[in-house]
Amino acid sequence: MTKAADLNKRLFSKRFHPAFRVVVLTLLVAGMLVFSARMGVRLAERHAPLVDAAMGVKLELALAHRSLAAASGRDSQEAITEVWAHLDEAQWYATAMLEGGENAEGVFAPLHEPELCREMEEVRAKIADFREHVEEWYTTALQSGVGSEAARRHEVVFEAIMHQADAVKIALQAAMAKELRQFKAVQGLLIVLCLGLGGVVGSLLHAYEKKKRAHLKALQKSEGRYHDLFNTGRDGYVIVLGNGTILDANPRMLEMLGYSASELKTKSFWDITPEKWIAQERKMQGTLLFERGYTELYEKEYIRKDGTVFPIEVQAFILEKGEDFGSSKIGGFARDITERKRTEEEAARERLLINALMDNIPDRIYFKDAEGRFLRANRALSDLFGVDSPAELVGKTDFDFHPEKNAKQNQADEAEILRTGQALIAKEMRRTQHDGSEKWDSTTKMPLYDEDGRIIGTFGITRDITEHRRAEEERLLLMQAIEQAAESIVITDAGETIQYVNPAFERITGYTRDEAVGQTPRILKSGEHDDAFYKKMWDTLLSGETWRGRFVNRKKDGSLYTEEAVISPVHDDEGRPVSYVAVRRDITNELELEKQFRQSQKMDSLGQLVGGVAHDFNNLLQVITGFTDIAQQDLKPKHPSAASLKEVAKAGKQATDLVRQLLAFSRQQVIDPVYLNPNEVVEKSQKMLRRLIGEHIQFKFIAGSETGTIFTDRGQMQQMLMNLCVNARDAMPNGGTLTIETKNALAAPKNGKPQAWDWPGRCVLLKIHDTGCGMDKKTCDRIFEPFFTTKERGKGTGLGLSTVYGIVKQNNGYIDVCSKPGKGTTFKIYLPVSEPSSVKAENLIPDLAGGGSETVLVVEDDETLLGLATHILSHAGYTVLTAKDGKDGLRVFEKHTDEIDLIMTDVVMPHLGAKEMMDQILEQHPGLRHLFVSAYSPNAGHTEFIKEKGAFLLAKPYTIEELLRKIREVLDAE
Repeated sequence: MTKAADLNKRLFSKRFHPAFRVVVLTLLVAGMLVFSARMGVRLAERHAPLVDAAMGVKLELALAHRSLAAASGRDSQEAITEVWAHLDEAQWYATAMLEGGENAEGVFAPLHEPELCREMEEVRAKIADFREHVEEWYTTALQSGVGSEAARRHEVVFEAIMHQADAVKIALQAAMAKELRQFKAVQGLLIVLCLGLGGVVGSLLHAYEKKKRAHLKALQKSEGRYHDLFNTGRDGYVIVLGNGTILDANPRMLEMLGYSASELKTKSFWDITPEKWIAQERKMQGTLLFERGYTELYEKEYIRKDGTVFPIEVQAFILEKGEDFGSSKIGGFARDITERKRTEEEAARERLLINALMDNIPDRIYFKDAEGRFLRANRALSDLFGVDSPAELVGKTDFDFHPEKNAKQNQADEAEILRTGQALIAKEMRRTQHDGSEKWDSTTKMPLYDEDGRIIGTFGITRDITEHRRAEEERLLLMQAIEQAAESIVITDAGETIQYVNPAFERITGYTRDEAVGQTPRILKSGEHDDAFYKKMWDTLLSGETWRGRFVNRKKDGSLYTEEAVISPVHDDEGRPVSYVAVRRDITNELELEKQFRQSQKMDSLGQLVGGVAHDFNNLLQVITGFTDIAQQDLKPKHPSAASLKEVAKAGKQATDLVRQLLAFSRQQVIDPVYLNPNEVVEKSQKMLRRLIGEHIQFKFIAGSETGTIFTDRGQMQQMLMNLCVNARDAMPNGGTLTIETKNALAAPKNGKPQAWDWPGRCVLLKIHDTGCGMDKKTCDRIFEPFFTTKERGKGTGLGLSTVYGIVKQNNGYIDVCSKPGKGTTFKIYLPVSEPSSVKAENLIPDLAGGGSETVLVVEDDETLLGLATHILSHAGYTVLTAKDGKDGLRVFEKHTDEIDLIMTDVVMPHLGAKEMMDQILEQHPGLRHLFVSAYSPNAGHTEFIKEKGAFLLAKPYTIEELLRKIREVLDAE
């Protein structure tokens, strides 16, 4: 029980019962009428209102505390107004006790005791201070919770005020009791003297008693409220003596310690205090607490009944000060802060981890206020800026460290975040360093909020992604190279399942990426390789080596193609194969080009051989046919040798045709090219071709629309058509269809692949197709070889297709053949289109060749041919000069310069060729007429200059008529 309750019990005990008062009134009616009345009035006016005021202070503070506790759980300004109203009342009562005052309950006289005035003045000041911080306490309770440190500080202050007000009240009651005891003593002395005044005193005492009973009731009510707060408070409260004896404790304290009330009173304060705190407690109690009367809030530990130690937060104050500290009564508030300590420890650990993270993470972490000033940063950022510690960045901005361009960009980004509240996620930005080098950063920035949810700044994390960016660029470059590579690239896992193919694979094989991924490379298997081939390949790969080789694979459309492949295993860190990378190059076209090139070389070699033989044979034929013609002219038709010479001439003509075929194959045939329409050539040859193939074969001609003009020899074109039609006829002994088709075409690659014969521009396609027996591949590879034939002995020379091949090549064209046994054969001939600048008219020289009287210099290294030409020209009326080679020709020309009208010269001669001889002569006499004679075409290497100069050329072997006609043509040309 408190001191105030004990004092009230003594003051208002049965000694002041009404029966006793009747006796007092009877005895003191006279003696105390005046004196006792005045003294009683003085006591009533002096002490009773002051006690009422002290009770009012305590009551209003208790009500304010309860209203404040109720307001802490809700956001209500009305509750705060109620708290202020109670505090205003408490302040008024405190002021009335110091300065006097009056309200509905009565008049209050001021205190006169200096000590009580000093304590009451302190109570009033604390009430005023507490009132000023009510709003802060309420805001803190709403935001941080009633268990926050700020709330606890306000609670302690409030309880200190309550106890100090209680102390003033107790002091007043003690003073009042003391004066009443003195008053009772005076009453005993004045009973006789003041008996007559007893009635007045009794009346006054009755009024006093009534007033005090009203105040007692209010006091008991206030004590009840205080008792409720004491028993239901969330903090522990204990009352001890300075020597450690525990007098009382509230339920919360018992709950914290684990004792019952009776058990705790058998313990000493030092029994619940850990040994390590005893020395500090004794020092604090002996000095600070006893001298000042209270302690600040501090932390220590208590021991529970079960022996466990837990942390608490306490504040102690003197309730009753004794003669020494040991006899002083001490009150103490205690709060279990186990959860708070754990939370603080966790927060400390988190701060430690966060600090360790910030200082050791390579990313740059920073916090900025709304003006862009750094609030905090980590070591990575300070290292970037070249300062000693992150603390040196605080208060500075990006403009102090970044180039202006980067700083402005950062400022703009942060302004947008402050405006919208939207985070900036992983923005990549180029950063220029002070040394001029450039880096790439990836930055994420977010808004920074205060406790009220207002944006007060930004925080960000920036990562240097220069290496990542470079690696990504290299990866993209590599992927672009892989995606755009002409070679197909296939990546499989260790189980051969395809994981990736590039576009080249799709283009080459016909399989799309979706179709290939998830399959195995066996989808390309053609069956052209045996098991041993694949076993050898896998033995190489499984040994960790790279395999190189060729595949014949099958495309999606079923066609075969050849590719060169390099397959490499990819190993993990432990050396196990995890995937395979195959780089494959389609070499089908290259093989075809190689085949074409080899065929071309073979044909060129054969052509050179055949051409050389044909040239030498031509000279012999020239002699045979020339002198045969001369002999026939000299003999009469009835001469016995005339028939023999006729057969000789016939054989010479056949030999000449054979040589012409050989020269055509070797592309050394002398031709007379003109601009021709291929449709016109075929149409004019139809009648001849129909007779040639026979009536059992159907002939079709499909003429192309507006076909281009070709520049070629008409005779060669007709010969080419005849040879191809004869071959087609022989392939269809039982009949069939022969189709000739012409059309314009571009020099497009075959099947999308370039050919060795490709030239830019347009061409004319001449296609000859038969429905005959066809040929196998082996035969197709040899059909253009001279003297190769599939016909029976004596039914073919083997020069027909080789002649066609030579004519096509001589005209800068290309011939392709497609044939299968039983499916017929198709020849495709591509000839370049030539646009005529002026169409050269065909020769209109009369059939009969005439002679002349001009002087002709004949230069020929073959004496027989020289004699033949001299004989023919002399008999035709010409004056003939001769020379045996080019050097001799220069000599003869210098001697007879003014006489010579024309020079007839062989092209190929020893010592000095025709070109070199004529260059020297024409340099001095540019208008001199000249005629070249050769068995080679103008396209041959040593006769190409003739075509370039547009000179006249006579082909060997020639007849007498052909020679005379050509001589006349040259002499008569304008």
